[in-house]
Amino acid sequence: RDGSIEKACPPLEALLHIMQSGYFQGKALHNPTVRGLFTREKLLSSEWYQQRQSDLHGRHQKLWQSHVDYLEKFLQKPNYAEESARLNIAARLETARQQAQG
Repeated sequence: RDGSIEKACPPLEALLHIMQSGYFQGKALHNPTVRGLFTREKLLSSEWYQQRQSDLHGRHQKLWQSHVDYLEKFLQKPNYAEESARLNIAARLETARQQAQG
């Protein structure tokens, strides 16, 4: 009832439905269609997996953008100029920018 079944990966969703009612989309556990959900290829090609990858990519870009923002602010502080040079912040900023666009 909390929606967690619908958020599960396809094979786990099927298994949870089968545990609850004995069937998934009118099919029992031994049905070839249900069994086919448990292959690597089927999982990787699923809409669920594609959405998960897209979400992960978005979070990755957002994290790197926060690094870019922080490093840009750090470089703007005149009293940290020596420290910025010592830590090679400009190069780190360039790496962060590349990752943020990733």
